[in-house]
Amino acid sequence: MYKIFNKLGNIEIKNDTLTYRIEIEHVNDDIAEIEKSYKQKIIEAQTDAIIPPSNIEFKNRFLLVHYNMKNYQSINQLRENNLYTNITYFNSLIYLAKLYEQGLNFSFDRLNFVVDAAEEKVKIFFVETSQIKVYEQVDNIVHEVRNLITSTLTTENEFKSLPKRSVFIDASDNNINFVERLFKIETLDDLEIFLDTIFLELTEEESIAAENEAAELEAQTKGKGKKKVKKKKVTKKSAPVAYGQKKKPVSKTDTMLKYSLIGLGVIGLLFISTLFLPDPNKTQTDMATAFATPSEAENQIIEAYRAVYKSDVDESYQLLENLDADLITKDDTSMLIDVYYRNDKSVELIKKYPFIANEYITYLISRDLISQIGTIFEDVEIDNPYINFEIAYLNNDHDNVLLYKDQIELNPRRHTQIVTSLIRAGENKMALEFAKETKNPDLIKMAEQAGI
Repeated sequence: MYKIFNKLGNIEIKNDTLTYRIEIEHVNDDIAEIEKSYKQKIIEAQTDAIIPPSNIEFKNRFLLVHYNMKNYQSINQLRENNLYTNITYFNSLIYLAKLYEQGLNFSFDRLNFVVDAAEEKVKIFFVETSQIKVYEQVDNIVHEVRNLITSTLTTENEFKSLPKRSVFIDASDNNINFVERLFKIETLDDLEIFLDTIFLELTEEESIAAENEAAELEAQTKGKGKKKVKKKKVTKKSAPVAYGQKKKPVSKTDTMLKYSLIGLGVIGLLFISTLFLPDPNKTQTDMATAFATPSEAENQIIEAYRAVYKSDVDESYQLLENLDADLITKDDTSMLIDVYYRNDKSVELIKKYPFIANEYITYLISRDLISQIGTIFEDVEIDNPYINFEIAYLNNDHDNVLLYKDQIELNPRRHTQIVTSLIRAGENKMALEFAKETKNPDLIKMAEQAGI
């Protein structure tokens, strides 16, 4: 059975072989050059996320590109997992999307995404080469990723708006809340931070549920006396590993450390592993450096991760409070924001780390807390354009919205805020001009309807 793929071609799946078929007239070269081009593309991308062809041939008037899919499954397989399990796979989708932004052109057709269960990653097989083109273009990369993620929780594949409860495979509050928050994300970086936040939340829930169950079983054991009740074994899930990294065998000590970092997402785990695990490709000198004792500051960051995992936000804040701001990397941003916010120290956070204000805004948005920003920074002078832009918008301070818009990184959400502010201020002509600059048809329509 053939399925249309990449507009001018089609796909056939037989046993473990997937074949992409396209008429020869749309291909520019001979087989040797096509194979060379595929290999070169994979080398240039420096990734194992691309499944290479197992064979390429001409047959009648068609080019056939064969792929061995023995070790892969359809992305529909993720519908059988729970949300917690799928976070790792979602991170791999972000990784692929970032490769796309960096120039790796590939089809975003759902059929192009397959699951590698052994590595807990999503991979692709069809990429553009010099001879074989991708004919279907992507308008909004974040929306494409969002559709793929949402489809794993529902029975539908395309979404122009929030899906109805009736299409969710598991219509739990967690899943519905996750999708509602997901639909507010407008950049890949924001989506990455959001997934880290969700992973932390779900890990805490799993931990609390396991503790409650253990306490209940212990109470039953004591109450029944003779009858011994077996405690349910709780399987801990490690934090997602960044897509480009291979899983490494770890010692008992490393495993204990890994579990202490559960819930802090990809980046936290990788940061810790770089302190303790050597790279096998390093020289002996580099190896000695890799095993060097971490500095006192690095130890404090490690202990902060451990404290967060134990839900001890007071201790984690005490550990982070006196650290030099230069020692905090982008890898630690998600943990840092969460700790400061939960200790009611948002003002101190932005004053000490003004460069993470944009990520802080994303954190509030992902948790439906952005409306609190005016209260959080009430009566406080903050010289930060990201914070001031949000406060100005909430206060209908249109002049300051326009003042700060040129000092911050804009995204579709902020485009909407700016157009809305201009319309509210009666600057309908300016609103239409700005909307046209964004090339967003919805904003253009909004500005046109406001009149000039």
